[in-house]
Amino acid sequence: MFPRWFENKIFAVLAFFILASLLVFLAYKINESSKTTQYIGEAQVSEHILTVSGEARISDTPDLATITIGLQSKSPDVSGAQKANSDTMNPLIERVKDLGVLPEDIQTSNYRVYEDRQYDQAQKKTVSIGWVVDQSIVIKIRELDKVATVLEIAGQNGATSISGPNLTIEDPNRLQDAARNEAIANAKQKAQELSLQLGINLEAIIGYNEWFGEPPVAYRGYSELALDMGGGAAPNIELGSEEGTMHVDITYRIAN
Repeated sequence: MFPRWFENKIFAVLAFFILASLLVFLAYKINESSKTTQYIGEAQVSEHILTVSGEARISDTPDLATITIGLQSKSPDVSGAQKANSDTMNPLIERVKDLGVLPEDIQTSNYRVYEDRQYDQAQKKTVSIGWVVDQSIVIKIRELDKVATVLEIAGQNGATSISGPNLTIEDPNRLQDAARNEAIANAKQKAQELSLQLGINLEAIIGYNEWFGEPPVAYRGYSELALDMGGGAAPNIELGSEEGTMHVDITYRIAN
């Protein structure tokens, strides 16, 4: 056991250190609080900027048409169905090429052979009734005055389905680039007018943002045709136009 006078001395030292630590902690909190409150009611320092918006609406005539031509052929056996399909589709393709459509613009998109089966009520089971060859080709037409003729050729040469024409602009970037240039010019003109009206000097462009809004892709002409052998007269094809709107935001730093 320690003498009582020694225990009292230890207790006093511990109490002193605890009190000193508490005083240091309170002083720190008061100092931090003063740092926070000195900003109350004062605006935060930020860079002076001006953001202006520009817009350009632009349209152009489609320069590319895409047509999908399909042909189904049936026969009791696979080879017969294939021969019937080739005997019809190959001459059709040659007729399209004779119009001046390039071979690289004609693509086989589907070639499917399957057994044609149906339920036989008398036998109470599904039976084979032959084979089907289903072939589709996609044709790109760059000379749009030939679209109607291609549709006519397809109908007159055995096509069993036609989808299209899908009229588009082959290089949409060309349309967007033209719209962007116009939208930026529009925004810069607004910035110059505002700087004069507000009596400020614009120092430099420090931010830029853009987005291009396009309407739904035009889909004109035949939507989906089921044709009998022989076809009909060429339809009238209305080209219409493709439109879009470019929006830009330009942010300037205001000189002090």
